[in-house]
Amino acid sequence: MARRSFRVACDLGLEGIVAKDRERPYRSGKRPEWLKIKCIRRDNFVFLGFEPSTCRARSDGCCWPRQQQRSDEEGSNE
Repeated sequence: MARRSFRVACDLGLEGIVAKDRERPYRSGKRPEWLKIKCIRRDNFVFLGFEPSTCRARSDGCCWPRQQQRSDEEGSNE
């Protein structure tokens, strides 16, 4: 149930879920038995190019990323 709830929360774009051990009694407030489990979104990118900054010597430049396409086999286990 918890894994499914977490997956649904992430699929909906929510930040995550809050959970606690079912053996522990319910107590309101910020307590150590409550866990915040965050959805972390990741993706793969390929950098097509980089252009150094023309503004300042120690300034960041400009990167040109492109989202890497996944094959059906790679995305099927997520």
